[in-house]
Parts: sequence; C-alpha cells; structure tokens
Amino acid sequence: MNFKEITSASNSLLKLMRKLHTKSERKQSGLFLLEGKKLISDAIESDIELNDAVVSQSFYEEEELPEFLEDIDSISVVSDSLFKDLYTTSTSCGIVATAVQPEHTLDDCLGVKEPLLVIGEAIQDPGNLGTIIRNAFAFGADGLILSSGSVDCFSTKVVRSSMGAIFNMTIIQDMDLAECLEQLHDRKIRLIALDADGKAPYWDEAPYSPCALVFGNEGNGLSDFIKEAADSVVKIPIADSCESLNVAVAVGVVLADAFKCKSQAKPQAKFGPR
Repeated sequence: MNFKEITSASNSLLKLMRKLHTKSERKQSGLFLLEGKKLISDAIESDIELNDAVVSQSFYEEEELPEFLEDIDSISVVSDSLFKDLYTTSTSCGIVATAVQPEHTLDDCLGVKEPLLVIGEAIQDPGNLGTIIRNAFAFGADGLILSSGSVDCFSTKVVRSSMGAIFNMTIIQDMDLAECLEQLHDRKIRLIALDADGKAPYWDEAPYSPCALVFGNEGNGLSDFIKEAADSVVKIPIADSCESLNVAVAVGVVLADAFKCKSQAKPQAKFGPR
C-alpha cells in the first residue's frame, strides 16, 4: 500500500471531503463520503466504486491497517487535527473515503417481475431513512423510491444508519410522484398507501406483489394526492392508547409480513394472520 502525506487544509482532496458533508456538493459531484472501516469494507464488497481514502495519523500509526486498502488507488495520511474536519461522527472513525453514487432509473425498479416496491413521500429524518433502507434490503424489496423533499440518501447519517444496505438497494431519489404513479398504473402495479386513517388493516387489502407500498412524512403523513391516487388506503392496527408508529418501524412491520408471504410462495398469499 502506498501512502502520501497531506499537510495543508487547503489541499483539494480535503476540501472536497469537507464539501461532501453538504447535499449540494454530493449532487454536483456524484460522490458521497464513507466513514469508518466497516462501511468502506462493505462498499468494496458490494462493488461500489471508491476514489480516494484519507486516514488519520493515529489510525496509520496505531491501528492494524485493513487489507481492503489494497483495493483503493489513492490513500493519504493527515494529522489528527486536519482529520477532525473530515468526519461527522462524535469520535474519530480513523478513515474516510470518497465513493461514486450508484445510478438507478425508475425502469430498474419497475422492470422486475412482480415487484415489491417501497415509496417514501417526503421522508425527512436521516435515521428513519437509513432504517427504511435497511428494512427494504432485509425483507427483499425490489426498490425504494423517494419523492422530492426527502432527505438525501447519500448523507453520511443515512449511509451509516443503513448499515451497508444502501450499497445493495435500488434507490431512486427526487422522484416526481405524479410521473411515478402514472408508470405504476401503466404496468398494473397496485399502489397501497399506509395511513393511520386507513379504513382496513393492511392484511385485508394488500397482496404482497406486484405492488408499491407508500409511506408518508414523519409529521404530516401522506398527502391527499397520494391517498386519492392509491388503489387502497390501509393501516397498521395498533393499541388505542398509541397515537402512531415511527415510519421506519411501519415499513419494517409491513415488509416483514410481505417477506413471509413471498417465502411461503402461495399463489394467493395475503398479508397478515393466517
């Protein structure tokens, strides 16, 4: 492994890494930042393209250097004082890397036979989105579609909280939902809206595929546009004393049931108790 030393905060690579903390730079450059050994290792195993890595002097001197560094062409060492401006975690992660954002289109989601899709309308909390991505991957969703107004899925907090699942999911960002719904309709993919005011429990109305399950904003829920356009508006029954579920939990509940249906492979399998 070949290392080079960077001593100036004005170095172009360090400036880029600091800028990647912002959505505008991630969008413009098509890059995002990976923090820590585990995420970088997972990205390499998932064939995510990495450009550059930077390690702190402490990491370089005190840690056993991971073998995956051999897969990265450019590795630089900086002082701990310079490194502290590169990461967003509460304590130093020791290593950060720039990665190329995977590019997907709506056709990548819709072209799957009998797709099971998740749509997030204006999901704004990074931790929630990261957990939604993790749930979608764990329970075999074929794609995640995020409307405009949603948090950037390549923000460092989303990437961290997805626990590497983001590297293996087909994700579409900043989607015009009117256009998306038109294509769902054309391909006869049902739109199932999850809403606290739904008339029926989700297991009464929603076959597991092909369908798109749409979940709303943390504070405002689903828009009237989605509820009017949906083939069914359903709910997750909860205790009367509880006001609502966290959106990431709601995604996990429904997808876990969908995964069970798919695993059983019954021609007319339905959600819910059987």
